[in-house]
Amino acid sequence: MLRRIVNWLVVLPIAIVAVALAVANRGSVTVSLDPFSREAPAYVLTMPIYVVILLTLTLGVVLGGVTVWWRQ
Repeated sequence: MLRRIVNWLVVLPIAIVAVALAVANRGSVTVSLDPFSREAPAYVLTMPIYVVILLTLTLGVVLGGVTVWWRQ
């Protein structure tokens, strides 16, 4: 029970900061997935920066969870 409360005390502020950061950054950015051609990339995505931030956070959580699961 105490572990669950401590977990919420850590996760909740991080989630609030992530959502506030996402809401504050609504401008569009261009994400290029081609590391070799800067002038004419093969694949380009234009999306709001909050989508990039939330996708990156989600990917980090998933990779961290898989790593912890794998090591157990």
